[in-house]
Order: sequence, then structure tokens, then C-alpha cells
Amino acid sequence: MRKAIYLVVLLIFTASAFAQKITEKDLLGTWDLNTFETDGVTIDYKNSEILLSKKMKEKYGDKAESFRKMMSDELKKDKPKPQEFFFENESKVVFRKEGDEPLIWHYSLFEKDGAQYIKMNGGDFKMTIAGKVITLSGTQNNGEEITMTYEKKRKEIKQPERAALFLYKICTYSISIASPYV
Repeated sequence: MRKAIYLVVLLIFTASAFAQKITEKDLLGTWDLNTFETDGVTIDYKNSEILLSKKMKEKYGDKAESFRKMMSDELKKDKPKPQEFFFENESKVVFRKEGDEPLIWHYSLFEKDGAQYIKMNGGDFKMTIAGKVITLSGTQNNGEEITMTYEKKRKEIKQPERAALFLYKICTYSISIASPYV
């Protein structure tokens, strides 16, 4: 039994030692806001739904479910403006919300107590990354704890790039037909 416990502890330490460190290069590109959570309420933008924590459900009982349903219906009806971060080189990030002027901030990455953080717009946010999803957790200027998840957009191929790729494919295909040695 002791060997099993030691093995589990060893695996946990090994996994944490190999946790992915986020670099500026990992952040480059556009990240869409998926969820925003504060005070036991999560706004799921991707699925247009409001989620409530267990604590909120216990505190407000049946009223909590009515509130959740009403707010989810409003979210589906009104479709909030998309929000995104666009990380550029030189530690610059652009916050965009459809229809509003973009906000440009500088950011820096740092480590504290074994966790990775990003400092931007006057706040420090604990940051984790899992595949194409980044999670930022911290305190808003008003003191409320928040957690936001963003999903990285796929790189879009612009029209001229698409045309060039199409021509390249046609040329290589026609060369392979014309020459038996290719």
C-alpha cells in the first residue's frame, strides 16, 4: 500500500515538473472568449448559456434555476458581441469587442509560487493553457474574483493566399501528369 502511495506522489510531482510553460510565442494570435465566471455565475458564450455554481443553487434554491433559465434565454436571444484578445509580438495585446474601439495594452509573463501569470491592464492573472484553451484567473479592479477561458482561433487563410495555394496545386498536378519522372 505504501508503495502505491509513493508511486502516486511521484507521478504528481513528475507531471507538475513537465507542465507546459506558456511563452509569448504560444500566445501569438487571436483568442475568443468562451466563458466568464464571477461570484458563482458562469456565462458560457460559446453555448449561449448561464451556469450556476452548486453554492449559488443551494443559496437561492428554486429561484436560482428560474434566474439561470431566464438569463440563458436572454443570452440566446440577444447574442452578446464577440470578445477576443489578439496577442502580437513585442508583448502587445489588443482587446476587441465587436462594435467598440479596440483597447491596446502591453503585457508581461512572470512566475510566482510555481504558477505562471500574465500582467496586463493593471491586473495579474494566473494563467494555464490546455491545448487551444487558455484560462485566466484573477481579481478585477472592484475586488471580485474572475475566471475567463479563451479558445485560440484557427489561422485564417486570406483570399490571395488561398488563390496562390490553388495555383500551386494545379501546377504541381499538371507537372506530375506531363512528366513520368516526377
